[in-house]
Amino acid sequence: MALFVFEDELNRMINLKLYGSYAYKELSYIFDGDHVAMKSVAAKLRKRADELQEKAEHMMSYLNTRGGMFVATKITKPPSLDSTQLSIENTITYVSTLEEVTNKSVLKLYNSAVNDPELQGFLQDNCLHNHVAHMKELRDLMTNVKRVGEGLGQFLIDKKYFSL
Repeated sequence: MALFVFEDELNRMINLKLYGSYAYKELSYIFDGDHVAMKSVAAKLRKRADELQEKAEHMMSYLNTRGGMFVATKITKPPSLDSTQLSIENTITYVSTLEEVTNKSVLKLYNSAVNDPELQGFLQDNCLHNHVAHMKELRDLMTNVKRVGEGLGQFLIDKKYFSL
C-alpha cells in the first residue's frame, strides 16, 4: 500500500476541523445557558459544529481511500470566552478567526497539491466553496450586528437571523 503524499497535511486539516467543531460546540452550550439565553444562536452554532464534524469524517474517509491513515492529535481546549462579556459580535470575531485559519490551511494544501489534481478537486468541492460561503455569511452577519448594537438589537438578531 502506497503512502499518501499529503497525509500529514490532510491530518492537520482534519484535526483543525475537529478543533473547530469542538469550539463551536462549546460556544453553542454557552449561548444555550440561562445566563445568555440565545437559543437560536446556540442552535446555529451547534449546526456548524456538526457540519465541521461531518467534514472531518468525510476527509478521514478520503484519506483512507488514498492510502493514508488518520492520526488524531490532542484537541486543546478553546480559549474561554468570558460569559459576562459574551456577545454575538465577540463570537463572530472568534469563529471568523477559526474559519480564516482553516481556510488558509486548505489553500496551502490546495496550492502544494498542484501535481495531484484529484486532491485539488476534493478540496475545491468539499472545503473551499463551503469556507468562502460561510465566511461571507459571517461578514454579512457582523455588519448587521454592528448596525443593531447591544441589548435589544442582539435579541432581535437572535430571533430574526438565527431562527431556523
